[in-house]
Amino acid sequence: MSTASVNTRTIDHIVHLTPPGTVEEVSEEFRKLGFTVLRGGTHADGLTANALVVLKEGTYIELISFTHPVSYYPLGSAERTAREAHRE
Repeated sequence: MSTASVNTRTIDHIVHLTPPGTVEEVSEEFRKLGFTVLRGGTHADGLTANALVVLKEGTYIELISFTHPVSYYPLGSAERTAREAHRE
């Protein structure tokens, strides 16, 4: 076990879960408040999308939402099963 001192007072990022399909709307609200917002995109699984609100010294707020509510996916589909496995 290492005895080196570790700085645990650094925040890399904060995650803000927005309602399904609202990353763009929430991003615009942050822009209106004067923040720089970088468009992220849809994640590889297609279930979530994000954007990054840039703060000081490399810290950021990750705006993330599911791309669609569970009800969007057909019952019994692989997409619905995957989406149901994630919590809101």
